[in-house]
Amino acid sequence: MTKKELGQTARDKMSANWQLPLIPTKLSSPKVSGHLVARNRLGNLAPVVMERALTWVHAPAGYGKTTLLSQWRETHLAEGAVVAWVSLSEEDNSAHRILSYVVAALSAARSSLCDGARSTLNSGPSVPTQLAEAVLISELEACEEEIVLILDDYHLITDPQVHKLMLHLLQNRPKNLHLVIATRSDLPLHLSRLKLENQLLKIDVSDLRLDFNELEDFITEVVELELPKNVVRMLYTISEGWIAGVQIAALSPRLKKEPQTYLKEFTSGSKDLRNYLHEVVMDLLPPELEQTLLRCSILDRFNAPLCEAVAGVSDGRALLEKLSSLNLFLFALDDQNNWFRFHRLFSDFLREHLRKLGHDEIVKLHRTACNWFAGQQLWAEAVSHALAIEDTDLAQKFIEHCARDMLGQSRGGRLLNWGRQLPENRLSKNIHLRFAMVQAKLLMMELPPIQGLLHDIESDFQRDDDADVEGRREYVQAQLKIASSLLAMLEDRLDEVRLSTGFLVEQHEKLQEFDSEVVFFILGYVYLHQMRFDQITEIQQQAARIKGKPHFGAAYRKSFEGLAWFWRGRLDKARFFLEESLNAAEAIAGRHSMTSVTAIASLAELCYEQNDLEQTEELLAAAMTAPLDACLLITAQSIYSTQARISNLKGAKTESWESLEELEKIALKRGWKRLEAHCYLERIQSDILQGDSVAATGELLRFEQYLKTIEVDLDLVAREFIQDDWLISKSRVEHLHQEGSAVLKPLAQRIQVLDHQGALHRSAKFRMLLALSQWGEGNFKAAKQTLMPALKLGETQGFCRTFIDEVQGGQLLLAQIASDLTVEESSLAPYLKCLIDAMTPPKASLGVPEREEPASNPKLSGLERLNISEVTGREREILGLIGNGLFNKEVATALGISEGTVKWHLKNLYSKLGVSSRTQALKKAQGLGLID
Repeated sequence: MTKKELGQTARDKMSANWQLPLIPTKLSSPKVSGHLVARNRLGNLAPVVMERALTWVHAPAGYGKTTLLSQWRETHLAEGAVVAWVSLSEEDNSAHRILSYVVAALSAARSSLCDGARSTLNSGPSVPTQLAEAVLISELEACEEEIVLILDDYHLITDPQVHKLMLHLLQNRPKNLHLVIATRSDLPLHLSRLKLENQLLKIDVSDLRLDFNELEDFITEVVELELPKNVVRMLYTISEGWIAGVQIAALSPRLKKEPQTYLKEFTSGSKDLRNYLHEVVMDLLPPELEQTLLRCSILDRFNAPLCEAVAGVSDGRALLEKLSSLNLFLFALDDQNNWFRFHRLFSDFLREHLRKLGHDEIVKLHRTACNWFAGQQLWAEAVSHALAIEDTDLAQKFIEHCARDMLGQSRGGRLLNWGRQLPENRLSKNIHLRFAMVQAKLLMMELPPIQGLLHDIESDFQRDDDADVEGRREYVQAQLKIASSLLAMLEDRLDEVRLSTGFLVEQHEKLQEFDSEVVFFILGYVYLHQMRFDQITEIQQQAARIKGKPHFGAAYRKSFEGLAWFWRGRLDKARFFLEESLNAAEAIAGRHSMTSVTAIASLAELCYEQNDLEQTEELLAAAMTAPLDACLLITAQSIYSTQARISNLKGAKTESWESLEELEKIALKRGWKRLEAHCYLERIQSDILQGDSVAATGELLRFEQYLKTIEVDLDLVAREFIQDDWLISKSRVEHLHQEGSAVLKPLAQRIQVLDHQGALHRSAKFRMLLALSQWGEGNFKAAKQTLMPALKLGETQGFCRTFIDEVQGGQLLLAQIASDLTVEESSLAPYLKCLIDAMTPPKASLGVPEREEPASNPKLSGLERLNISEVTGREREILGLIGNGLFNKEVATALGISEGTVKWHLKNLYSKLGVSSRTQALKKAQGLGLID
């Protein structure tokens, strides 16, 4: 007889002997139709369930609680455990009835297991349930098997006597009993003791919601749709991993035919979604609570006092506790549980039904919220509610209060959106707001219209009757100068900015704190490119005296100071300031802000110099998770150039050139000639590393032709950097052809200038190139004399790639120097040995031949293109986290494992994916659909 037939026989026997009429279907898990996505990270918790007295699965409707319990049930059955299931309903609100179901489920799971408890219960309704429970506990304790009792939908139980019964069962449980309870609301049991004894496992929304990989698998495997990544990401953002929301969206044929249009309308336009939320949430709520939810739905976030003001309740804290206990799609926004928000889809659902309250009432609610936020000086939210009631006068007033703060926090996009909602004539009359909108466009790198906007402001001001009011003219002139200088800086017209630095220096003490930070931002960038390192330090000292609000400029200043020390050759100090910059940027604007990316990119370049390629790739992967459309020139150059060099070291020329193509696209889009020229330098080096002298020579000729076309209108500051790139390229190609004499003089002259400026890191590169040319001419003594100052500095600061990237002869030159060291120079011997050992040609040392990736078959899913069974759940988690920009240490913290374990998993992933680097792994995983 099969297991199914045995179970059926037990249930038949139960039904025949039971006095209380029971519903047999409540004693088995609901059947799930169709294919399910494997959620290994949750399924793997099944063994943990067997280590705990109570497992509490707590989430709103539609998060897959029952499905997870069913998955665990199958696992425990396969391992030989006794598994009893009870699906509860409102009619089970009596201790006698629920205990009867529990005993019936256990009897169905294992016949004769609870004969004594069943007989006791069948003695009559007057028998105390405590007696029947005591008999049950004794029988369970006598059982030698592990027992799992699953109670689904426990939120429907409201009888205190039932809760008392459950608590007593937990407190007197036999060690082989493991209780699993699924509920939408809080569990009204005292669980402190279980927590202290580590006998409670709680699974909540944060665990149950789909992560991006699971959602993508669901769309591919279950719905069998091939959707573009951006559409899947859009669905993920809208649903926030809510399984029911994803399923409802996936049911519509429009998701395949017109996905983006459908998803934009999905939140408020889905009949299925509205019906679902009505059925499982709203219809079960008392009318007064429904009205409260509708009133609170106008708020993007809320706390207790705000609920009291908007919803009209007397005790906001009690309301929030009730909403939280009912698990009405409520999420806390801080650790103190002061601020909350609704799930996006639930919030949109409520707002769709807000019209029940009537237009006048809705306007009244927004006005109340507007006044409350204004009273708390939370101006940004006050603006949103003022615009909602179309009170542009009030909105403009509030925007004036917060525009500078929004800009300081790099929230220029939102500020621009507000500006578009104000009447154009009103905006044109407010000089402060006009300048704020200009600066927002500058920060968003919307550069083409800026010059025209500044011209319009200046023309309108000249016609203004109040133009000569004391202080007004000076303010406008200063703002025009600052904006023009910032525009020139972003467009890489640095010589033009240089000419205005005197004015900016004079003005900064007269300016407000925000404008002073912008001025320091501009000056720091220009001084860096002029190698005026001492002035950068002075800027930091002056800025330290500003005690204003957090401003993105503070993080940029630290980045520029870090780069200044980098260019000086002090890598130790550079790392200190760049790490400070990253911390400040994350606090002010977030990990994916351009301020953070600037620090990350520079840190990556520093790690590359010190030949810490693993850390370099980790940083590059983090940088590339951010949108790079609005980054500075030096940031784009660091990211893509360093990535191209890493690819070259792996022998992947195609990947290297793809990085340079991306860099060139940015250069052309922005009109950055200096960056476009730098691409020639990197391509020439790539050709040399591949041993292709013909290609390198041809690329140099194209570089020189390009220089002739841009020579007329080239910025003077940019010209110096372009000349350096040309000289480096020329030196490499001539050394390749053993024709170095033509570059000896210009290299020596450039070294002299750089040494005078204190740019010792850049000087070290030129010293290496000059030494190679001198050595190629047969003058070893001169070559050694040229290179020794750079080697001495490099030894103290960890310079590596400056020397070892010159693989054409560099190894032999360094070996000859190592053999010619004097007693005074002998301390350099270990350092030189490290450099020589690191200079084995890339392909030979790494054994990684370049290969072209096979074209993807669009008919195959990512799981079919790769034997996904080889990639573990933990490895997918790690891929997802590094794909979101986390570093190894942060991944380790998030997963509760060591950093060494993360590295071990990554090494295994490289092997499984057929790659040899972090960024290659991310790219391959994205192509296969493993991550976004």
